[in-house]
Amino acid sequence: MRYLRENLQVLKRLVRNRGVHDVRTLSDEKKPFQPSSKQQVLLNKLKKEPKEKALVISQWTQLLDNTGKILQANGIQCVRLDGRSTRVQRDNAINEFMHSSIPQVMLLSLKAGGLGLNLVAATRVYILDPWWNLASEEQAVDRVYRLGQTKQVLWLKQRR
Repeated sequence: MRYLRENLQVLKRLVRNRGVHDVRTLSDEKKPFQPSSKQQVLLNKLKKEPKEKALVISQWTQLLDNTGKILQANGIQCVRLDGRSTRVQRDNAINEFMHSSIPQVMLLSLKAGGLGLNLVAATRVYILDPWWNLASEEQAVDRVYRLGQTKQVLWLKQRR
């Protein structure tokens, strides 16, 4: 039992270190927020293609929080869907994203993205932090590849 507990602690620390790499404020909440290079690249890509709708997927909800702040500070409207979203919030976010020219971006947690969504309005998919389980990533990206998709979709993974 002790061996299992120690292994779980090691795994927990590895995941935490990976999170600190992606979300700098995980290491020190008192540090002023600074956009990461991944967020800057994402912002530049979204600004270049203002008429394209995009899904931005991450496993870290705090990374989605920070990314949302950056996008809104730069005039890019977004909606968000994660595990904390209620059924009503989820339905509203999906309807707004699918049927309105605004918002341009849906911030989506990896786990929430794996649950029966149909987001064919999106033509771009950005994964901010690649996950160890490729099937989970692909399931989230598959939300865009559904019946009714008539446009070509570009899927980009942010590498370390």
